Amino acid sequence: MKKARVQDTTFQVLDAADAKERAMWMEVWSSWPRRDVFAHPEYVRLYECEHEKAFAAVYKTESGTILYPFLRRYLGALEWVPREMASWSDITSPYGYGGAYYWGDDNSKVEVSAGFWEAYDRWAKRENCISEFIRFHLFEQDLASCPAEKVFRNKNIVRTLALSEDDLWMNFKHKVRKNVKKSQQAGLECLIDEDGRYLSDFLSLYKSTMDRRDAADFYYFNREYFEAVFDRLPTNSAYFYVLDGHEIISTELVLYSPETVYSFLGGTREEAFDKRPNDLLKYKVMLWAKEHGISNYVLGGGYMPEDGIYRYKKSFAPNGEYGFFTGQRINDAEGYKRLVDTRIDSLNGTWQSREGYFPQYRS
Repeated sequence: MKKARVQDTTFQVLDAADAKERAMWMEVWSSWPRRDVFAHPEYVRLYECEHEKAFAAVYKTESGTILYPFLRRYLGALEWVPREMASWSDITSPYGYGGAYYWGDDNSKVEVSAGFWEAYDRWAKRENCISEFIRFHLFEQDLASCPAEKVFRNKNIVRTLALSEDDLWMNFKHKVRKNVKKSQQAGLECLIDEDGRYLSDFLSLYKSTMDRRDAADFYYFNREYFEAVFDRLPTNSAYFYVLDGHEIISTELVLYSPETVYSFLGGTREEAFDKRPNDLLKYKVMLWAKEHGISNYVLGGGYMPEDGIYRYKKSFAPNGEYGFFTGQRINDAEGYKRLVDTRIDSLNGTWQSREGYFPQYRS
């Protein structure tokens, strides 16, 4: 009987803090036809801090490649964690979308995925990575098979751009077409900032919008964050602005890849709502993306299921609903339980985790 050929495989975990390893990460990312911005090493590095570092697990075979970017969070930063567990860590996807991305032979995805997770789990056990939380990308076809428990969080909206400009226009809800016309009749114009000259205006509008929405502290990104986006991702980010005369009244930072543009962060002046500048802005982003050969515009979801923000986004793509899922895995059940018990003991048994929060010991 002829023996089955064993594929050559390479598994590595790359540390973005190491220039050589970061270059290797970039080389793998560049070999991926989709080159999604959320897997770019400089995107993941945006969220680094003293105890959270950017890494990527890479698995190469003759049939396919897997790239899994993540933040490794060292538990020594938590005041209740004792010294003997300070070097332990857990893993999370950075803000946005993530997961283990796969490209190659579709028929080999399950096999390659199994090999990746087997190698990854050995690394996680050796490194005392106790658990992981994953924000799965909306496009499941781009992801490796994953053994994590999947949890549905919300619906997100994706506007397909692979149609004519006329068909795109007619596929909007009537109120969107009406609002875009209203903004154009009001003389509003849209521009793209390519050198950061309007960043102060962006920050002012963004902060006032976060204040109005009573946003969580996490969303109050500082100026250095936005400057880093511009500096580190110059070919994957753009700032769009709507002007009323010389006054900027709406803005949006978009991130983009060869096939997808993402509505990321932005804001609108409350006094300008009646001129509908944000409808015009999103329409202009779509036209710009089409000119660049981009086929999808991810508008995201709302704060709560079916809230006003979600319904507004859906008006641009009535048939563009995608499920947004997170994933959770416990890589070391004994270590996980020990952390939970330690957290309870540190507060003399008065601590209780929030229902549904993962990992439980961070609640």
